[in-house]
Amino acid sequence: MIEEIVCNFSPLNSHDFKFLCWFSINDFVDEKLRRIAKAEEEAREIRRKSANWDFINSLPPKLRIAIEYYIETGDIYNGTKLAGLAVDEFNELRIKAGIIAVD
Repeated sequence: MIEEIVCNFSPLNSHDFKFLCWFSINDFVDEKLRRIAKAEEEAREIRRKSANWDFINSLPPKLRIAIEYYIETGDIYNGTKLAGLAVDEFNELRIKAGIIAVD
């Protein structure tokens, strides 16, 4: 959190202090964004590896595209909209396709 960032600097003027705090906050945010991106990529890889691609490729195009969208994004709600299914129906399809739900 931003409250955790401490600017350990004896500034010569207030501009130097503001710059260093801004720089520290940006570093903090960049690190958080890197961690989120890494976690999303790891989840995507788990979904890709667990998927039964023979089953997925045998699906009608609308369902196949929706399942592939889910694999890439993890977004079940938009996947259901693409498939034209209810969430529970799409979730059953996900399970049949062998895709692990990763949070």
